[in-house]
Amino acid sequence: MFFLLFDSSLCAKCDFAHRVHLKFLVCFHPDRLANHKQKVKEIADSIRVETNVCSIYLNRMLEGESIERRETFNGNHKTNYYVISDPFIRFYYRLIYPNLPDIERGIGQTLFEANTSNVDGIVYYGFEDVVNAYMDEENARNRLPAVYREFKNYSVANSKLNRAVEIDGLAESIDGRRLLAIEAKYKNKDLSLEVLNHLKESVSIFADRYECVDYYLFSKTGFSKDIRMLNEPYAHLISLDEMVNNG
Repeated sequence: MFFLLFDSSLCAKCDFAHRVHLKFLVCFHPDRLANHKQKVKEIADSIRVETNVCSIYLNRMLEGESIERRETFNGNHKTNYYVISDPFIRFYYRLIYPNLPDIERGIGQTLFEANTSNVDGIVYYGFEDVVNAYMDEENARNRLPAVYREFKNYSVANSKLNRAVEIDGLAESIDGRRLLAIEAKYKNKDLSLEVLNHLKESVSIFADRYECVDYYLFSKTGFSKDIRMLNEPYAHLISLDEMVNNG
């Protein structure tokens, strides 16, 4: 997707395709997601439109799968927030659209070099969505320990562990007997046993509801010796190369 940084004509085509929803997509800009605007009125106020108009566009975009509604928890209290569904579109509105004038002036390479850390950050968070999509595909092919419901991110701000819990992907089996938890790391560092132990602790807040919990860990580069030597049948280690080859 980085080719967009160097091809203004492709940028313009992408811009045209989403122009009708631009004002609404902007409110889901990754920099604003930290504010977790959860109410339609909050979103409407942020982009200066009437609440009923905002509600209409949100519903259209949900139906068209341009955005999706996700859940986060604070204790037992659940709230919803919205995110752009497609990592490609998130990337576009995060880095491409704001820089279109400079890209069209022919300084895309300079912009790319100046925004390397931002690119890495967007790819890092997009990796979680890619992994969940990969697992949904594996699920459809019956390559997992059971048949599971859709894999989704799980987030709780105040858990009984007295800390926030973030699980990159989580799904229970159709029969409700098994749970599968995912951790995805897109870093230039091997994933270690410490990450698995942290995931296990996070899942412990509801693991006693299930007969079995499987842990799937995904890493860009690979895994450290301590976790590779671990003889645990419920821990599954998958590198980025394996994901590509298995696809």
